[in-house]
Amino acid sequence: MLQDESSFDCLSHESQRELLKQPVSFQGKKMAINQLIGLECARKIINETRLDDLINGKVISVGDEKAFKFVDCAFDYYVPRSLHMQKLKKSVFDIKECLFFLTCDSNSSIYPFIENIPAYEWIEGTIYSCGIIYTKQSDDPIQIFDKLCTSHPQLTVHWIHQIQNDLFWKMSTDDFYEMQKCVQLGYDLTDDQLFTEEIFVKEFLSTVVVIANDPGTGKSTLLTSIGNSLKTNHNKWWIARINLNDYAFENELLRSDDLRKYTRNLNEIHENINTQEAIDIISEMIIPRSPLISNSDFQRDIFKEGLRNGNAEQITPKIVILFDGFDEISPHYKEKTAKLITEISKTNIQNIWITTRMNEKDFLERAFSAPAFMLSPLNELQQINLLMDFWKLEIKHKFEEARVKNTIETEIEKYVTIIQKKLLYNEHHGDSLISIQCADDIFTVFNFMQFARQLVEQWKVSLKEYYIYSRDTAFTNNPLQLRMLAEIVFNGDFELIGNISLLELFDKFVKKKFDVFYDQKSDLGVSVGSIDIRQDHRPYLREKHRLIALQQILPHYFRHNKNLNFEVDISTLARVGLLVKNEARLIFVHRSFAEYFVSDYLIHNLNMIEVQKILFEYVFGHIECLLVSLFLDQWFGKERHEMILQELVFTYSYKLMSVQNTEIFILNTLLMALNHLAVHKFINTLKFILRVLCRYPALLGLLLNLGKYEDFLLFELVFEPVLRYKSSERSNILNDILMTIIDQDDLLLKLYTTKYLDGFILFDKRIQADMTILQVALLTDSEDNIFRLLMNFVRSKIPILRKILFQNGINELETLLHFCCTYASRKLELIFDCLNLSETVQGTPYFGLLSDLILAKDALGSTALHWLAYRECSDGIPFFLASISNFSEEVLTELLLSRDKQKLSVLDIAVYRNYPETITVLLDFLQNRREFNALVFQNGLENNILYKSIRQDKTTSMLALLDWFESTCLDSHDIFVTELLLEKHPLDDRTSISLAAARNSGSTLSSLLEWISKINDDRYTKEFILQLLLSPDHDGKTALHEAVYWKSEDALKVIMEYAIKNFDIEALAKVLLATDTFYDTPIDLAENEETKINLRRGYDMIISTLLSVSGKVNASDTAFVLFPGYLNVLENFVKKHMDHGQREALDSIIKLKSMSNYDYKEVQTCKKKRSTNVEPGQRDSLDSVNKTQVQKQTSGIKLITLPRPSQSTSVSDDEAMEISDDEI
Repeated sequence: MLQDESSFDCLSHESQRELLKQPVSFQGKKMAINQLIGLECARKIINETRLDDLINGKVISVGDEKAFKFVDCAFDYYVPRSLHMQKLKKSVFDIKECLFFLTCDSNSSIYPFIENIPAYEWIEGTIYSCGIIYTKQSDDPIQIFDKLCTSHPQLTVHWIHQIQNDLFWKMSTDDFYEMQKCVQLGYDLTDDQLFTEEIFVKEFLSTVVVIANDPGTGKSTLLTSIGNSLKTNHNKWWIARINLNDYAFENELLRSDDLRKYTRNLNEIHENINTQEAIDIISEMIIPRSPLISNSDFQRDIFKEGLRNGNAEQITPKIVILFDGFDEISPHYKEKTAKLITEISKTNIQNIWITTRMNEKDFLERAFSAPAFMLSPLNELQQINLLMDFWKLEIKHKFEEARVKNTIETEIEKYVTIIQKKLLYNEHHGDSLISIQCADDIFTVFNFMQFARQLVEQWKVSLKEYYIYSRDTAFTNNPLQLRMLAEIVFNGDFELIGNISLLELFDKFVKKKFDVFYDQKSDLGVSVGSIDIRQDHRPYLREKHRLIALQQILPHYFRHNKNLNFEVDISTLARVGLLVKNEARLIFVHRSFAEYFVSDYLIHNLNMIEVQKILFEYVFGHIECLLVSLFLDQWFGKERHEMILQELVFTYSYKLMSVQNTEIFILNTLLMALNHLAVHKFINTLKFILRVLCRYPALLGLLLNLGKYEDFLLFELVFEPVLRYKSSERSNILNDILMTIIDQDDLLLKLYTTKYLDGFILFDKRIQADMTILQVALLTDSEDNIFRLLMNFVRSKIPILRKILFQNGINELETLLHFCCTYASRKLELIFDCLNLSETVQGTPYFGLLSDLILAKDALGSTALHWLAYRECSDGIPFFLASISNFSEEVLTELLLSRDKQKLSVLDIAVYRNYPETITVLLDFLQNRREFNALVFQNGLENNILYKSIRQDKTTSMLALLDWFESTCLDSHDIFVTELLLEKHPLDDRTSISLAAARNSGSTLSSLLEWISKINDDRYTKEFILQLLLSPDHDGKTALHEAVYWKSEDALKVIMEYAIKNFDIEALAKVLLATDTFYDTPIDLAENEETKINLRRGYDMIISTLLSVSGKVNASDTAFVLFPGYLNVLENFVKKHMDHGQREALDSIIKLKSMSNYDYKEVQTCKKKRSTNVEPGQRDSLDSVNKTQVQKQTSGIKLITLPRPSQSTSVSDDEAMEISDDEI
């Protein structure tokens, strides 16, 4: 009845349902078709051919049962793995403009370790602007996270999970760059912070799951295990695996029986691929359109329906795709592949799993908004179990082969004899040696666990330096390496091997594989088993492996080299054990073996143009080739190799060196290669490349100097904050580079003196100029190793050293010593030590070089010691002077007398900068030298250093000088402090006190008066200070006149308070009633009320005394004299400045005058003279002319002329130093 129907749709519904009960084989499991697809789906995809098969009871196969298997997955000794989320630094909470959704495990509570960040308990409907959102333990965190993201579309939401006060990254909606910066590297985890494979598969089934770790850590095997778990738990799911590197191919290079000929490769994916196109491409990868595959169209249709079905009621298989080895198709296809996976993720797919090495982790996280999960390394117990399971399986195979040959008893006896010498017995083994019949018996008798533990312990810390991404892990944590070690030990009859390099480990493993292969052929009677033929055949076998490795790792190179398109004996090569058959081709059991053989090929063909292009374009410049680079580095360290840049490569490079303002591809490639090797510490390779480039000095010099600061090789080594290296690593790399070019003086000079590093960027505006590597090392190297190393390489090369030292300043004519004293004075001891300054012998060329160095002047005329004096470095000057104390007197004299273009000496600068320790040290050093007077009393006593300190308002410097002068016995001139203070400038007769008063240096005046009061008896002190205050200039102005005239209120207050507090009334009268050449008292010069109020306190005391005294004496007391010589002035003051009590005061003055026969005529004459000589309005002109003449006549150091009293100008320290000595 059914046979008359021509299509599935023509059948009745009952017949259709009956047909769908027919069995199919779905990935190796039999089930009814209706468990796989429903009626609606069946009507779309069952054609006449499929209908005939079903009617005839044929079992249709759907899905390859090996589709999710890894070709070399040995589950006999597979150890279930653990995974973990990425641990975060606490600084993650510094990220701005986002929300943090914080959850914790059941054994923890939210830990308040974050300060100044608001935290809120989740309340549905609440809108948050920032902070931490947490929930109750009973809440569903997934639902809350989804709601939080939905209600805050403008904010990035980061889901952070807390386990035992550690933070882990669970999910983010955006801003992955910032989160990736907060991922912590190199950390230990507790068992509670790990997820077993079983739990992980159940709890972390998001659409896209990324798993990352180092090569050989078991990612591919884990993917197979995950596929098995998913299939076991969900037998109706379609689990498909895609090894991405299989699809990085060129069609024309494939064998005719290669199924990939019927699929599209990754290169055919275009940028604008849509979802339907992605489904077509993926389905062809899973089920190629090959005539060799039965029912391929039917299978592909079911697969597509599983991806397209969005109807929950429609039955189709759930699809899970495992993408393995994303890093293997980087960088050429990663963008296209990510686009393909992105489109597939938009379908009805259940899960997408992606494995990658660490170099592509960040890219995948950003591409799929999915933080990667880390595959945890094997713990010690897992390592021991893996070793024991592997050895048990291998012994079992060995005994089974012997049993087939009927030599089991002999084999057991032989094996037991060997093991007895290497392994200990288990306790209570008794006479069990007699009863050993199988592998299990061997393990019962001998203590393999102790041997495994001993092996793990020995290798735990081995080869740490060879780890590429996480160098803090142990060698035995890596399953691939542990398995290789297990096999080597097994084949070596359990002989413990010492620590060896990773390359040697692979060498041993490959050699053992080859030996086993030849032994097997010998057992079969094949002639290659003989030693001679074996040695001849081995290179051929190795070459085959090399070429297959090139095809797998470098498909681009393989495409362009027809010599590699060869026919291989697949079955023979597969028997070696390093390759496995995959359809019609061979692939390595692990990518690491392919990378090993690629390095083997490259190292033995270094002078081929193609190999050089591979090295510089692929291997040395891309992080994807790190393991190849690692193997090469160990090859270069193992034996010496030679390479000559081929004419094509070199000519092209040399030709482009003259091209300016152009992106030079080959030079950038070489530069990237050098940086890559240094950053990843491939020192042997770096030395090799530099040695090769030494044949081309111009090219090498250009490469070492090329680039901005962030990608310059030597910058990476000298700039400490780059933190890519430990100090010892930086020193070693730099030492190797310099050793390579030690004989090339021109290149060394260029490296040491070229300025290419922007100090503005490096040191936060501290240095706005380009810098050399010596300068950067001096500023940043906290341990001094790098700078010392750089100097040691050139110290013996006097001509080169001279040029380096004299071309390492910031500005023209500056030396490295200038730079050190200006920006890195704390490193002065280092630079002197490197120059061996204290032990330099006079008369040698080296001594002459150092003498020139310390005397050298920059464009401003300053020596390095000048710049050191500007620094507030209390021990800098003493150390400098002590270090040069063995130099000749001529050199020391020239240095100490040296003045810059502003005529400033080192002592002048120290005084100006207010550095008392420096001043004292310089004076002590100068004390017994003949240049003492020249520096301390520069142009005579009127320009002494104390005079300068007071007039520049340098209180601290003044006190240091006063203390030193007072406590130290001066030279034969017997000059005392009083004489220094009373000395006047020869042009205007001003003392330092007058200048300080004019400049409003109240603090300096106060400190000076206090200091004078401390060192003398009270009477002498008052007399001397009165003498200082009354000392007139050439206009007759005293210090108080200057303070009033220049409106120096602070100085005025100091003088008045001292005078009122310490002077008797007559001394006070002398200060207040002193007149200048124009017969003006200080109050006559006062223009503002505040000044008059400050002065009037003293004048009021004088008038009060005047009235008091005049009322108590009689006219007959002619011997009484009050204010002698000042009564006329006092009378004038009363008339001009007193409104109240004027008459009474004048009467008192007249009474006193009559008692003292006062000369009335004198005052009248003075008034007349003034009124006739000075017309109204001329006084200001005269004052101005007078000051101008003084300024023009001033010799030596120029001074700033203060403004007219009506002006107000403040002079900064910087302005004062720019013009130097200031004078009114």
